[in-house]
Amino acid sequence: MLCPLERVQPNGVNNMNDGGYTCLNMIVDSGACDSVIPTEMLPTVPISTQNAQFGSTYQVANGDPISNEGEKSFQAITNEGSIRTFNMQVAKVDKPLLSVSGITKRGNRVVFDPHGSYIENCITGEFTQIHEINGMYVLPTWVPGF
Repeated sequence: MLCPLERVQPNGVNNMNDGGYTCLNMIVDSGACDSVIPTEMLPTVPISTQNAQFGSTYQVANGDPISNEGEKSFQAITNEGSIRTFNMQVAKVDKPLLSVSGITKRGNRVVFDPHGSYIENCITGEFTQIHEINGMYVLPTWVPGF
């Protein structure tokens, strides 16, 4: 199930607190060197400037430079009900981007296929479905407390 970025109470997921959940659709991006989240997204998650990428510069598709503003770490729940920790760089991007190279470096396989795309953990065999929407591959996640 895909969702817009809004506060919801998803079916099949227990409410962890009074804040409910926010659905965060992350773009699975084979061209991103790091997983990146927009500066203003998830405003209550603090930005840490202790990471190695802080202060570095990225080049976006049109060639413009954008600065790394730090890192946000948070947990989210997949549609399959698995809890995942995300450590995402913060920059002035339009959408949250999940780096395919970062996913694979953590022991996963990413499969893009017209009959079903997914991320597979190479050790556990667990599958997480990703969806093709208007030519982009999207991983919907549910972030508690927003």
